[in-house]
Amino acid sequence: MFAADCVLLLTGKDFAEFRGEYEDARRAAELLLQVGGVEAIATRKLGDPIPWQMAQRGDVALVDIEGRPTLAICDGAYAVGPGDNGSVYLLMDECARKAWSV
Repeated sequence: MFAADCVLLLTGKDFAEFRGEYEDARRAAELLLQVGGVEAIATRKLGDPIPWQMAQRGDVALVDIEGRPTLAICDGAYAVGPGDNGSVYLLMDECARKAWSV
């Protein structure tokens, strides 16, 4: 929900697939599995992905955080995403797999 919340704040458009439809992490994981994961949601809601090297500030990036594919927000050379103890900043060139223009 981190990336969806950021996009909502930036654009007023909500690409969250399951906002309010789950009560815990287990149910959220089940819903993600049913639709093919975060990459499938991003593509369905934001369009075809672009190479991560073309991502600009505010775009959505697919990264691995703590071993899980996660949608983060591009902030220049960094991807900002959710971690267990708050936001994490990762170098795009070390973690990003693809991105979506916002």
